[in-house]
Order: sequence, then C-alpha cells, then structure tokens
Amino acid sequence: VIRIPLNPHSARAREAYLRNAGVAPEAEQQTALDTRTAEPDQPLPLQSATELASAAAELEQELELALEPSQSVPVNQAPQALPAPPAETAPADPGPLMLAALERRDYGEAADYLEALQSQQGLTATLELEAIKIYRRGAQAVETQSPRLAARRYFDSAKLQIKHDQSEAALPSLKRSLELDADNPTTAEVYSILQQDFADKYHHQAATAYRQQELERAISLWDRVLEIDPDHNAAKAYRAQALELQQKLNKLQAE
Repeated sequence: VIRIPLNPHSARAREAYLRNAGVAPEAEQQTALDTRTAEPDQPLPLQSATELASAAAELEQELELALEPSQSVPVNQAPQALPAPPAETAPADPGPLMLAALERRDYGEAADYLEALQSQQGLTATLELEAIKIYRRGAQAVETQSPRLAARRYFDSAKLQIKHDQSEAALPSLKRSLELDADNPTTAEVYSILQQDFADKYHHQAATAYRQQELERAISLWDRVLEIDPDHNAAKAYRAQALELQQKLNKLQAE
C-alpha cells in the first residue's frame, strides 16, 4: 500500500494544512473577520492537535482505499520480461536417414523415412522407381507386427508402379495389400479395375489365338487370365475346350 503524504492542494488536506499552519479556511476567516469586527478583543480560534490528526488520518485512509492493488508496485520498478518462447527445432532431413537405414537393411525404417521425404520434398522420377522396391520391402518387413501399415506400404508401391506405366506389375502388391486390409475401399476399387482390365485383355488375346488354332498360346493366355482373376468363368470354359481339342489333335498326330 502506498502511503501518500498530506497534499496541501487537496480540498480537505488544504483545510487541515491551513489549520495546522494557524490559518483558518476562507469561510472561517470570513466568519472570524466578522467576529473580530463585532468583538475585536477575542483571539482567532485555532484547531486543536486532536482535530488536525483526525482529519489527516481520515484523508489518508480515503486515499489508501481509492488505490487499486496493482498500484502498490513501486513506480520506478521495471516490469519483468516474459520468458522467450522455446526455439523451434528444424526437422531432420529424412533423405540421409533413409540411406542410413538402407545400409543397415532396415527396410521398415527406410520406408518410414521415404514416406516423410515424399511428403516434405517430393521424389524425383529416379527415386520414385527406387521407392517402388523400398516400399515393397518395407511392407514385407512389418507384415507380422503391423498388417495395416504393411498394407499401406504395398499400396504406396503399387501407386508408383501405376504412375510409371507398370500397372500389371502393380497387381501383386495391390492384391497383398487387400489381403492385409480387406476393408480398405480405395485399394479394393483400384485392384478391381486393374484386375478386370488385364483379365479381359488376355482373354480376348486367348480367344483370337484359339480361333487361329494356336492352341498352346491360347491355353497359356487363359492361364494368365486365371492368375489375375481365378473366378473368370469364361476363361475357365474356353481353356477347358482348348485343352480337349489339343488332346484330340495330339492323338490324331500320334496315329
């Protein structure tokens, strides 16, 4: 609490100050003058020490109550500086960390750093081709302990294969990704589209070879169709016919 000395410029303080100095306030001076005019022999009345002390204490108490608690801080004291915020640490470059993981043959960690590198800086075309193998090996490394992560790694590998016109080669990675995470709709959709496209492609080629009586080639192409889509019923039926015709021709040739 700040103790403010009696201010002679305050109205009440001035009154007490004047009385303390032996000078009555203006109103009382006028009254005293009037009284002196009437009774010149009477002395000017002065306030007692008790009254003066009481007025000063009352004024000082009012000044104390008017002050806010924050005003109790010394005027000359400088405010304390706020602590500086902690400096942000720049993230480590994932490129060298990925290379170090590859040297240790830690493909799971290498795939993690590769994902960070792809997200932060992007990949060059050359590195994307390398990333296909890194993601696939990373998936194989974590299949047991983290099937969903492995599924994502297989899908990452397949996406880059599709980007670089290796769509058919992406089918095994997509298939394995779907086996590890059967509820992923994106993987299921991409795999279904590519599976149908390539199965139909080889089925048409096989049918053409069959009509040209190239039975071995037709059978081989239908085998490929069934590798891609084991449930391709047309390929199953035509392959069976081609095998039967091939056996008859072989029998005729043997006679």
